[in-house]
Amino acid sequence: MPTIGVFGDEIAADIKTQIEVMLAEGVRALELRGAEGQGVMDLAGATRDDVRARLTDAGIEVLSIGSPLGKVPIGDPLEAEVERTRRAAEQAHFFGTRRIRVFSFYMAPEQCAEHRQAVMDRLGAMAELAEREDVLLCHENESGIYGESVANCRDILETINSPALRAVHDTCNYLHKGHEAFPAGYEAVKPWLEYVHIKDWGQGTVQPAGEGDGRMKELFAALRADGFDGYLSLEPHIGGGPDNFRRAARALRSCLTEIGWNWE
Repeated sequence: MPTIGVFGDEIAADIKTQIEVMLAEGVRALELRGAEGQGVMDLAGATRDDVRARLTDAGIEVLSIGSPLGKVPIGDPLEAEVERTRRAAEQAHFFGTRRIRVFSFYMAPEQCAEHRQAVMDRLGAMAELAEREDVLLCHENESGIYGESVANCRDILETINSPALRAVHDTCNYLHKGHEAFPAGYEAVKPWLEYVHIKDWGQGTVQPAGEGDGRMKELFAALRADGFDGYLSLEPHIGGGPDNFRRAARALRSCLTEIGWNWE
């Protein structure tokens, strides 16, 4: 049985509103990317303490640290990204999760072959640190990075071959750049799949689940058949705010109901 989660900063900047709207929609898992107007990597001191306390009191778990690791140009220093990985691991420990969302560095598509080894060196060093820190780096396919394509996502996971490097599958991001999300994208990363981002793509823009061209109902049916019991993390990207979150959440639940798949 999957658990529905959400990027709460798409609901509101403040954690109080994030929590209120999540609970009203029956969502109790948060991909923590931002709160109180700060990015998750910057949360510190009394503000960080307060965010954790509010989440604990509300019975909301942090499913992942929605970090920007690897969302920098490939030419940036390796040491800086390793140090940021250390900070993300600290935040993960503080908020009670092992998962950290990561990317595989910006470059032009035609430069992927040229920079492949640099990508592997960087992600390999980050994964080594993650193993020592007992956290999981969860790579998201994203536009403009080495892991934009289906083949390159699998290349990363096979080459690094680390128990600390896992996959996040994002239907919308594949389609946005003309790659096949299902079945190709799903099948490529299935052995490493940790969780799934929920947003669709159609008519040249982001859509709620099942309302675009991503064959998301088929994806959910495949996940169910394969025994997936992880997180379906809503990243609506349809304008932000409580109403758009509710629209995205209800679209996801409609898809799951249609195939008879219960959720938490």
